[in-house]
Amino acid sequence: EQMKRIVASDEGLDDGKADNVLNSSIPASPAVTEELDDIKEYVKFDNCAELRACFATHVQLDMSHGGKYRRFLFKATIPEGYPETADPRFDITSLALSDGACDKLQSACTALAEKARAEKTPKAILHAIKFASEFARTNVLAPAFEELKNLPADLKRINSNCKLLQAAATTGDVRIMASTGKYRCEFLFSIPPGYPGEPVATTALHHNFPQEFVTSWVAQAKARAELKADPG
Repeated sequence: EQMKRIVASDEGLDDGKADNVLNSSIPASPAVTEELDDIKEYVKFDNCAELRACFATHVQLDMSHGGKYRRFLFKATIPEGYPETADPRFDITSLALSDGACDKLQSACTALAEKARAEKTPKAILHAIKFASEFARTNVLAPAFEELKNLPADLKRINSNCKLLQAAATTGDVRIMASTGKYRCEFLFSIPPGYPGEPVATTALHHNFPQEFVTSWVAQAKARAELKADPG
């Protein structure tokens, strides 16, 4: 439902019918026509992408995988001169992902297109769609982009003895080391594909704290995670 609202609000497209009628009458170059046909074929077999528009002027897809928290709208505007002398413009928008995550994906798609033209590699938009689809499929941490970006500073502010060891985008694993004096404890926070709709799981890995302390901390973390999870 969130993505339906995004599609409806995207540059006045509403249900897309008015723009689609207008753009369907604009001819495409042979190279663009071939790429548009390939995009239509690709989307048939990609369960992360739903084609909303595919015309000489623009391509638009609803991209999602793993629930509504990783959904976004992918739009490529095709300029005159593409692909020989001009690059497509990409717009990534979402009500679920942060602006930072959308900007990062958008910049990556733009870089792909610029590289494709420089190397005279055809079908830059199709390559960008495949890249965005892989992002939707594998980047478990996308909904937590802003949290993780600010996490090192937040940890330092809360407790200078805590530090971020790892944040793995494809597995959703975040490892943090907490210490005081001679004591150390490494915590693993496993972010599920449905985050923030599903709670984060906490595991204590290597530590030399008394076990009762660690057991209590893990239980508290579990309770807080379940309380903070957004079910809707």
